[in-house]
Amino acid sequence: MIKTLRARTWFITINKSANCFDKATETVANIGLRFYAIILHDKDTNIETGELVEPHYHALIEYEHARSFESIRTNFEGAHIEKAQNSRAVAQYLLHNTPQSKTKASYSIDEVTTNDKPRYEMISVEVEPFDANQIERYYNEGCTGILAFYRRFGEQIKSYQMLIINICRELTIEETIRPEE
Repeated sequence: MIKTLRARTWFITINKSANCFDKATETVANIGLRFYAIILHDKDTNIETGELVEPHYHALIEYEHARSFESIRTNFEGAHIEKAQNSRAVAQYLLHNTPQSKTKASYSIDEVTTNDKPRYEMISVEVEPFDANQIERYYNEGCTGILAFYRRFGEQIKSYQMLIINICRELTIEETIRPEE
């Protein structure tokens, strides 16, 4: 089953014992990815012993088209590879910026190597919960287009995109026809 698994986005953990460890950043940067973000975790400690955990890389990689698990494995021999279910969650995990990783060492966004820093910054920040009943309030607070909503709320707005666009359009029209006070 796993050999036939195909996906565009993958999460990779490269431990020091993996054959690809020494060239991890170089490999990620040179295999023709649509997007990548990679970081060396070298400050993590074992919760029970307090000792440093062996350094390891975490990478979020995205191809233009779906690739098989087998084709990914050829570039990352010895690494742990899994299909990324949620790019935002993986991007946040690279910094240990998730509720599950609050007990781990924090990493700076400057420690991440990426081919698209603005995109990485957008998906790696924690986002506030979105309430569809509050679109007008968000609009009044400066979210006047879909990109502004995406920056503030992330992928959770995907199913509301048309609603947001329509409401923003209506509110913009209202502003242009309102008599000046």
